[in-house]
Amino acid sequence: MLRLHAVLMTAAVLAIAGCGAQNSSSDSGSPRAAAGGEGGTVRVAVGQRAGNLDPHDYAGLFQVQDLLFEGLVKYDRGGEIAPSLAESWEVSEDGLTYTFKLREGVKFTDGTPVDAEAVEWNFKRWAGKEDTEWLGLSRVFKAMKVVDPMTFELTLEQAYPPALQELAYIRPVRLLSPQSVDAEGLYTKPVGTGAWVLEKSDRNGASFNRNEDYWGTKPKPARLELDVIPDAQTRLSALRAGDVDIIGGEFTAPLTPRNALALKNAANVKLVNETGTGTLVLAFNEAKAPFNDQRLRTAVNKVIDRKAIAKALYFGFGEPAGNLFPESVPFSGARQEIPAVDKAAAAQLVKAAGYGPGKPLKVTLLSSEDAIPGGRAMAEVIQSAVKEIGIQVEVRLVDHATRHKEIAKRAYDLAFYATYAAPYDPYGSFGAVFDSRTEIGVDGKIFMDAKHLDPMIDDALAATGDEIEPAFEQIYTWLRERDAFVPLVYTQRIWAHSDKVQGLELPATEYELPLHTLSVLE
Repeated sequence: MLRLHAVLMTAAVLAIAGCGAQNSSSDSGSPRAAAGGEGGTVRVAVGQRAGNLDPHDYAGLFQVQDLLFEGLVKYDRGGEIAPSLAESWEVSEDGLTYTFKLREGVKFTDGTPVDAEAVEWNFKRWAGKEDTEWLGLSRVFKAMKVVDPMTFELTLEQAYPPALQELAYIRPVRLLSPQSVDAEGLYTKPVGTGAWVLEKSDRNGASFNRNEDYWGTKPKPARLELDVIPDAQTRLSALRAGDVDIIGGEFTAPLTPRNALALKNAANVKLVNETGTGTLVLAFNEAKAPFNDQRLRTAVNKVIDRKAIAKALYFGFGEPAGNLFPESVPFSGARQEIPAVDKAAAAQLVKAAGYGPGKPLKVTLLSSEDAIPGGRAMAEVIQSAVKEIGIQVEVRLVDHATRHKEIAKRAYDLAFYATYAAPYDPYGSFGAVFDSRTEIGVDGKIFMDAKHLDPMIDDALAATGDEIEPAFEQIYTWLRERDAFVPLVYTQRIWAHSDKVQGLELPATEYELPLHTLSVLE
């Protein structure tokens, strides 16, 4: 069997959080609401520059690439795979051939028509290439064919159920104009079919104009400006001062729970938040001592108070976790109770593992405020908790780039991880940070076991229909029985905007900007 361990996309049901959470800003009662309409400029804070926007590369900011480029299909809120540049498709009975009927009359913003030859040109840039082997669809790719000007056919070496889901990713599957390369085929400029057209991009930000010829529903604002503001407190101040209109997003410019709490009753600012699809996890490096000893992993699981962490550090914008994924992720497994804290039992396990007053257990915890907002405070809580059972933690606070290097080398004993969230999970996290056969890379590995876990991952990623749920449940049970990690908190999606913005609704994923419904007041 082909190892079906790529990062996949799945149907995700995004549930609205309970008390006080909302996924849109309701401004119908505002005396200014009626003034919102077409036109104006919306300004969004981002944490980093747009970068190289080639949709077939992996360097640019996801959220900006999403503004400019579209794929054959798209991931909709609720997890449905919906038409995009392909208005319909058929899959052969044997699952080997996908035939796409393209949408008539669509053009790239340079005037190049979106036809089957343009699709073929794009697929040749990534399908079956060595650097896209992480994508299961690329590994099973066999051939492609221009059936007629508006019909494109894709043939696979073997049936691959997640093919359509992977075609809804932002990269490397979205379409670039064939005129956006030089004579050698090297990328030169970001021209797509999206709702926005790039005006300029530099280290300070980027600006866009609405695509007036867009085939779908056009945005209401005529112009979009992205301001690069790396510091969270500076972003907060910019929103309050009216220098930007929108801040937030887990992967855009994170708004921490503490800052969200500070904005909850702020004048002229509205929060938009809901239960997310991501989980913050404390991972062990099980490949070496001391946490190759399950007794010590169990001890840490028993001494960490998830409920206290959610209350003290998340201020109502997070929930204590008992599972790897929240219920908003499909096939996330039977719900587990939040483990009760048992310090005495935890201390006994540490002693049984051979540590005590004459042999103290000293470990390192890798944390990055850039990668995991609030990581410093979380690390200090973990440090304090395990100290009570005889484990001394040295917290190593590093920047994002250093964390990537250290995670890739597994140069830690403990580290924080965030699951991939929608549209990827549950498949994405298993394919990337649990499968021992995929490259460790900058995302690292939460837990690996080639003999037992890898085959179960294969079964789950290949399962269809009624086979899916039990296949994933088998994995969850196996990991839980080994105390493979500590699920800490289910995080929320949090955005904030000024009262200049009306009708903001959260998109399907955190890899997009919430621009599709809003209007701005001038």
